[in-house]
Amino acid sequence: MPLVSSTCQRPPADAPRLILGSPGIQQLSTSQSASVQSDRVYQSPYFVFGSCDMNIEFKSPLDQKPGIIASLLGEAYEDLVKNSPSLWVPEQSNWKQYDRDVFSQPSSVGACIFLTWLDGHIVGFASWDPRQRPDFGIIGHNCVRPKFRDKGLGKRQIQEILQRFLEMGIKTAKVSTNDHSFFVPAQHMYTACGFQEINRIPWDRDPRQSIIEYEKQVAVPG
Repeated sequence: MPLVSSTCQRPPADAPRLILGSPGIQQLSTSQSASVQSDRVYQSPYFVFGSCDMNIEFKSPLDQKPGIIASLLGEAYEDLVKNSPSLWVPEQSNWKQYDRDVFSQPSSVGACIFLTWLDGHIVGFASWDPRQRPDFGIIGHNCVRPKFRDKGLGKRQIQEILQRFLEMGIKTAKVSTNDHSFFVPAQHMYTACGFQEINRIPWDRDPRQSIIEYEKQVAVPG
């Protein structure tokens, strides 16, 4: 059982650094396996995240039942699907396929995703693709369940991926989202994490909407 901090303190200068897991490779063929240690449990009294009583863990989804990832995406985007079914119902098949890939390719796709737990509850997940390292890594599907929003969890998930990119020596992080009003919180989250908009391209499913592309420097080149 992980130790839980009951106080908020700042670490002294000589405080030991947490030993964090090493992610694998997302969406590679099963023959391109990687060593996987994706769980991160914060056990330090110096971990500060929002209020002092928030106990957050990032854990592999592979001990859960298949379907958990598609279920989280469906819950997160439920309102969008209801309001624009012609555009978003087709996306559900992509979510289900991604879910199958996570569990059928545990050393590749399944190695580059974590579930976020808060006080023993699954609250969201985030994923990434580091195949182009060290030049860049891509932040993929990520979401927070509606009832756990407005706690900074989405931002914390992105920061966790950025930390993993840094440990892999990845120089630049890339991410994209839609310009639909539903995704305004995501847009704000990415800019709050230091991303800068670099491009907008028409969405192939509906040219009236655009895909916003963002980048952020992670590691200093050279």
